[in-house]
Amino acid sequence: MRKRILQLIGILLLGYIVYRIGPINVFNEIRNVRVNLLILTILSIVFVTLLQGLRWQIILKVLDIHISWLQALKLFWIGMFVGAVTPGKVGDFARVYFLRKRNPSTFRAFFSVLVDRMIDVLVLLCCATITALFFLKKIRIHVLIVSVFWLSLFIFLIFLMNKESYIHRLFSNLIKRIVPSSFKDFDGFSFNKFYAGVKSARKIELLLIVCLVIVVWTVSFLSRYFLALSLSINISFIESFFCVSASTIVALLPISVSGIGTREAAMVFMFSQLGLASESAVAFSLLIVVVDLFVISFGIIPYLKSTDIKGKIRGEFNE
Repeated sequence: MRKRILQLIGILLLGYIVYRIGPINVFNEIRNVRVNLLILTILSIVFVTLLQGLRWQIILKVLDIHISWLQALKLFWIGMFVGAVTPGKVGDFARVYFLRKRNPSTFRAFFSVLVDRMIDVLVLLCCATITALFFLKKIRIHVLIVSVFWLSLFIFLIFLMNKESYIHRLFSNLIKRIVPSSFKDFDGFSFNKFYAGVKSARKIELLLIVCLVIVVWTVSFLSRYFLALSLSINISFIESFFCVSASTIVALLPISVSGIGTREAAMVFMFSQLGLASESAVAFSLLIVVVDLFVISFGIIPYLKSTDIKGKIRGEFNE
């Protein structure tokens, strides 16, 4: 019931925005898209996905889970596809499910996905913080809010890794309820063990992860910039960076499904701050979703080669 309400809120918000701007105006913006830049955008996103698969494979190696880059890429793309076509965002659980076949430690598999996602979330939060400093410079209290947030997150992670802390025990019980697989490894997991694992990793591997994070996000933001140029939007790379960062963060808010409606509302606001047309903002935001789904759909190839993935995953996590 709650999911349906959230879906309705997002759809209604999107419908209201399109209605106020004018569906014809939005359609005219998209109709005039420059195909060459659109293709460049798609190729950029595919390149980003290839690098994300490589980054996850290196994270797995640090956690002593050894699979090839092609295997990691296959599971990564399956995860994106499953997450796009199923409710509840079970895409990451698909990666955990298949990793369990190659490594007996369910928690290590889960933790590899958690680290991979947290890296992206932290980078996105940094980008959003920079955006807030740029667009909300007249509001001084936001500096304190951002500082408190980062400090709280740091303290939370320290307590999470301390197996004697209440937060660690609470998180352990929460995981066991959400995912009814064996997570006994978590009870023996601590900050010291994680730090020892990272310390034992070769420096070249850690350096490569950092470099991949930088390249992935740089190319990702470039792909959005190419998409804006394909719509002939008069915007700089830095301005598109601010708009995409803000709209992506807003899309993560749990008030709609997959950011439908909220992403467009944020993009309209950001474009208004730059003196750009609202119809361009909506066209840009919708085209981002369409292009992303197109690239994610490539995951159907390894998905169909795997027998009854969807049923197995649902059965595994609904038992």
